[in-house]
Amino acid sequence: MYLNPVFTDEALAQYYINNKVEQGVVVADDMSFYGQLYKQGLVSVQKKTATGNILDIGCSTGLFLDIANEKGWQTYGLELNKIEFSIAKEKGHNVFNILLEYACFDEKFNIIFLWDVFEHIKDGDKALKLMKSLLII
Repeated sequence: MYLNPVFTDEALAQYYINNKVEQGVVVADDMSFYGQLYKQGLVSVQKKTATGNILDIGCSTGLFLDIANEKGWQTYGLELNKIEFSIAKEKGHNVFNILLEYACFDEKFNIIFLWDVFEHIKDGDKALKLMKSLLII
């Protein structure tokens, strides 16, 4: 199933920026599931690199970043939703309310996560190339 024609980039960004706190509510309602899932994801990458800079694209309210921070990671996130961005920012994470293609970072990242995000990206190839340029390789 797909949408044709697709939303314009501007319309899609405005939708995500202004929608309600849906993902944050879903995660909060099933904290045990998401907490365990995020911990397992982090454990799987820590086999390659123990700590460093971690970027979560579409970080919602920052639950995954909370878990990563507890394990010693320097946490960064991108979140379009204004409300969820504010919540993650208040937790002390380095979070930006901007699309990936406009983000400018002074640092590179050891790991980049996208939890429930990649399927929302219109040009996956372009996004993967952008993410690769942000990684420490």
